[in-house]
Amino acid sequence: GVPLARFRNLDPALGASFRARWAIPPDAVLIVSVGRLTAVKGFDLLLPAFAQTRFPESPGFLALVGDGEERSALERLAGALGVRSRVIFTGDLDDVRSALAAADFFVLASRNEGMGRAIVEAMAAGLPAVAPAVGGVPEVIRHGENGLVVPTGDPAALAAALGTLASDPARRRAMG
Repeated sequence: GVPLARFRNLDPALGASFRARWAIPPDAVLIVSVGRLTAVKGFDLLLPAFAQTRFPESPGFLALVGDGEERSALERLAGALGVRSRVIFTGDLDDVRSALAAADFFVLASRNEGMGRAIVEAMAAGLPAVAPAVGGVPEVIRHGENGLVVPTGDPAALAAALGTLASDPARRRAMG
């Protein structure tokens, strides 16, 4: 039920355009997450994890693609954590492919998830994914092969997984 062909072999120019639009340096690690900005999606867990993540060379960036009732609270949280300048709130996009083409890897922090359509789309775009072991996620992500599965609701474990992929471009490519 997911039109995977739309996400395969994305034009790198799409990614370059996305990075330019949001002033993300070409050499910076960019993590993308797509979803409604609601409590169940766990963005309030993702932001502290991102703030704890160590990036090896240049500061990393996080793009949150989507909108919802939690946006203002999440923007405040990013500010309180000292990462607001590196967290991009894109709002709803008509087409997420530009964000996926720009990304180095994908992350989902949901407290509850069915299959994780956004994960499937990201993986079709050639991205490794990091996500918690909720719902059908462990059936989509084979830990260590095409992504990393972390315990649900654990920002420290999520930060460790983000750091693992942020620091290892070769592993990201192999998993993607």
